[in-house]
Amino acid sequence: MYWSIYQLGPVALADETCWFELVAFRTLETQAFVGSVSHLLDVCLSCFFDPTGIDVRYGVRMRLTGYGDLMLCLKVEMLIADIKAIVQAIGANGVSALLPCFFCRRVLSFAAKAQPRFAAVDELVDLGCLDQDRWCKHTNESLKQLLVDLRHTATTQPQELKAKQTLSGYKHVNGDFLSNSFTNLLPINLICLDWMHLFFQSGNWNREVFQILKHASASARNFNAYELMHAYIDKFAFPAGRGIGNLLSSEHWASCKEAKLFKCQASDGLNLYSVMHRFFVAVLLPAIGGSPQHDTVKLQVDSYGQLCDVVDLLQLSKFGKPVPRALFREKVVDWATVHQNAYGVELWYLKSHLTLHLPDVLDARGEDEEDAMFLACWVLEMCLQSRKVCTTLLSCMCTASCIHA
Repeated sequence: MYWSIYQLGPVALADETCWFELVAFRTLETQAFVGSVSHLLDVCLSCFFDPTGIDVRYGVRMRLTGYGDLMLCLKVEMLIADIKAIVQAIGANGVSALLPCFFCRRVLSFAAKAQPRFAAVDELVDLGCLDQDRWCKHTNESLKQLLVDLRHTATTQPQELKAKQTLSGYKHVNGDFLSNSFTNLLPINLICLDWMHLFFQSGNWNREVFQILKHASASARNFNAYELMHAYIDKFAFPAGRGIGNLLSSEHWASCKEAKLFKCQASDGLNLYSVMHRFFVAVLLPAIGGSPQHDTVKLQVDSYGQLCDVVDLLQLSKFGKPVPRALFREKVVDWATVHQNAYGVELWYLKSHLTLHLPDVLDARGEDEEDAMFLACWVLEMCLQSRKVCTTLLSCMCTASCIHA
């Protein structure tokens, strides 16, 4: 778990040196923890908000070299994490729930909407619906009221709690993080989607790349789109520290076909996405011209181009540039429309739906253009990898010591 100060700005927050490690634990520790993940966050952050000691909500004096004395007042402004971690932290029901989206009140999973009792209800839509007016999005007030209602039901009518949780998309959690006094008490504003995970961690980008390569390879018996792409990318010289290493290989493609997505680290995806777009347009489409697969792949490449436009805008924050709100919303909607034109809802799942909420996350930061920025966890990718190695080694050492003892 890392923390930083929002007012440092987008350029600083795109640098891992401006993020500070608070605590490191593995999945086994979170599973063994008595209580919810919300409670775990409460315990971890208590060092900042101790009513009997230092409580940074009311200010703490710091002395900075070259600046002098500074009074620093802090509260939890946003929680940035992947979907699984957010679901656990805020008490949402999760990906397989009746209502999988924690931002919406009327968006059902595909499986739920197919059930007869829900299929006939016009007010309810599935994840593939692009008409945002029908989603009935949560506001700060509606989500706060829902959490209050769940808490009241748990106390006064516990026998009805399970059904209410199922139909609301949220669970009652003692000490819910969204209602914690050290947050800004604006639950929708508090939730910040990690766009890196939406696109590059088994996300939209990984799925679209695989589908393009798969369909293009089916255009002729001896045509291999993956090998053609490999030869094309090998001609590029990536900056030091940004190479793709041994990513592309026959073994890699075999693992991609098994997973049905293009597998790679998020940082590799960020390096490759624009190069791949150039390859798809300038090399791949001409190579399969006249084949039965050409029109299908052309639609898929159009979707991929729209996806690249969205990622381009998301990366502006790294360079201290505000993300144009209206343009960003337009580009996200354009991508979703073109994507479903190419694939229908075959590749549409919760991450795809949540991508359409990214403009809402941006708007939640306020109207000040300086706050029009996106943050992501990819900055800490190398830190996280090294921490995992260290904690794994420590776990093995502890196990070995116990066995030896």
